Amino acid sequence: MDETGAAAANRQKELDFRSPPATQDTGQAAPATGWRQFAALTPHNPQNLPRIVVVIDDVGPNLAQAREAMALPPAVTLAILPYADYAAELAREARIKGHEILVHLPMQPANDADPGPQAMLADLPEAEFNRRLEWNLAQIADYVGVNNHMGSQLTQDPVAMQRVLGVLKERDLIFL
Repeated sequence: MDETGAAAANRQKELDFRSPPATQDTGQAAPATGWRQFAALTPHNPQNLPRIVVVIDDVGPNLAQAREAMALPPAVTLAILPYADYAAELAREARIKGHEILVHLPMQPANDADPGPQAMLADLPEAEFNRRLEWNLAQIADYVGVNNHMGSQLTQDPVAMQRVLGVLKERDLIFL
């Protein structure tokens, strides 16, 4: 086994491979869905020590910086901007390297900064709001959820956030 293979084998031994909870009907492990399906495995934590999550966001528009982020340890979560030219490819490559992925959802900021194309804006008609949300979520695959990009204004709007969170809840995804 080469050094890379040995390192991967050792990493697997260190991970906690607990099965999902058994279903009451069959006693078999329930299939992973939503965020659980793509959650990164975490090291075994028998003492139940506190954990932190490190998220690098704004990944995508600058390809060189995206590659640097993907070179970080797999425990680092990457939030990829869905409008980046290579968003789907970057997400796929990052998942292969063991990173958890978030859709870095462009949202309306409190200032005049441009959050990017297909941004979620509070004053959009509901149909356009929903279309943009679906577009953003469809640009990459295998993500555990969403975090906001510049969204200080939109996250203060209860109606807009109910729309976003409603879709995420239906899909069993997280919002960070």
